[in-house]
Amino acid sequence: MSETIIKKSFILLLFYVGFFIFLFTTDPDKLPIGWLMLPFVWLFGLIFYTCALVINLFNPIERRTNRRLVICFLAAAVPTLMLLLDSVDQLTLRDSSIIIVLAGIGILYISKFHLTR
Repeated sequence: MSETIIKKSFILLLFYVGFFIFLFTTDPDKLPIGWLMLPFVWLFGLIFYTCALVINLFNPIERRTNRRLVICFLAAAVPTLMLLLDSVDQLTLRDSSIIIVLAGIGILYISKFHLTR
């Protein structure tokens, strides 16, 4: 394993620890409205960079391609969107299945076809 991957993994682990400390030490009823969006943005970033690190770990030849970025975006957007909808009591089984199917179709489309700039 290269030293940069170990360093990036350690930094990502620190962000995960900070995320869980933030979640367990704050009360949503006492937070200002602007700070209520922070956990969702933070979670999206954590999942996105974790996905990018895992893809980089298994296939380090191509570093940053559009295909990898879109796959990481979808992998991070689906759970974040579902958690956001669930937090405002708008997530139903039908919504979940539609989101998962559309993300699956998007990932399949991206993996099969070549993206151009």
